[in-house]
Amino acid sequence: MVVISECENANNVKKEEQKKQDCVALQCWMLKQPHFPKIGYNERFFRRFLHACNGSQERAKNVIELYFTLRAAIPELFERRDPARPEIQEVFNLTDMIPLPVTTPEGYTVQLYRLADTDATKMVLADWLKVFLMMGDMRMAEEDEYMANRKRAEANGELDIDTSKFPKGCRARYDFEDGFSAGDIPLYDVKGFTLSHLAKVASPVLKKFMTYAQEAHPVKLRGIHIMNTSPIVDKLMGVVRPFMKAEMAKMLHFHTPGSTTLYKYIPKEILPADYGGNVETVAAIKEKVKASFEDRRAWFFETDNMKADESKRQDSRSRERATELFGMEGSFRKLSID
Repeated sequence: MVVISECENANNVKKEEQKKQDCVALQCWMLKQPHFPKIGYNERFFRRFLHACNGSQERAKNVIELYFTLRAAIPELFERRDPARPEIQEVFNLTDMIPLPVTTPEGYTVQLYRLADTDATKMVLADWLKVFLMMGDMRMAEEDEYMANRKRAEANGELDIDTSKFPKGCRARYDFEDGFSAGDIPLYDVKGFTLSHLAKVASPVLKKFMTYAQEAHPVKLRGIHIMNTSPIVDKLMGVVRPFMKAEMAKMLHFHTPGSTTLYKYIPKEILPADYGGNVETVAAIKEKVKASFEDRRAWFFETDNMKADESKRQDSRSRERATELFGMEGSFRKLSID
């Protein structure tokens, strides 16, 4: 049993009260922005951005601004997000995109991405990236729902794992004290990736995706791991690196086929059985993820309005917003926050 001192308990209460005050302040600020959607007082929404920004209100404002602005400015990634659409179903046929059910000892969540079909002629990058972002939105929604129903989840054993099969500190994916992951680790298995795939990656939509992923997605990135690397990965990085911020580039780790270097960061035990781990196979996890994804069809429709309405933006540069974000003049740093 952990004994909490009276002083420590008082500090926790004070921190919790500060978080609530910060959430109210963010809501008041949002209400003054006519181009933002009306979301009401959603404390989890505001807490998520504060969590990703280490409690800084000003940084949270910047990220929220970009979150709504970019979702309006990139229709190829944020429109027609219907899980039943043929092109989205095709992405599930061609790729495996799954969150691992168990965290690292540090509490980081790992998402595995790999090719399920190596035929590059079937690849449509914008569709793949759209599903990638839809999956990210779904994971955040699932976290919110688990927190709202945490007592029920605990009673049903949904947060229970056999800890004897994993290193100390590993836990169920949603078993966090405040419901927010300590960080995300994307894990890319590039086995089967070819020059033909690379030709499809070299697309203007990649820059837009990288901009959103680095500037507006409210999660803490803790590392990027690429496994089963080959010489083609050097060419891939030549395409991707120009769009990467320096701090993201420093998080890259490469692991050659047959090496064990990955396990320094991601314990082998939390990997799917296909990789020698102690959780279900990729296929079994994917089946559950795909079912949840399709069950959220109505939710994806309901969240279509989570974007800025540029016609209502009050600053004089609203018409050139997309050009500023992705084009010649200016950068994100020019966005004004009132």
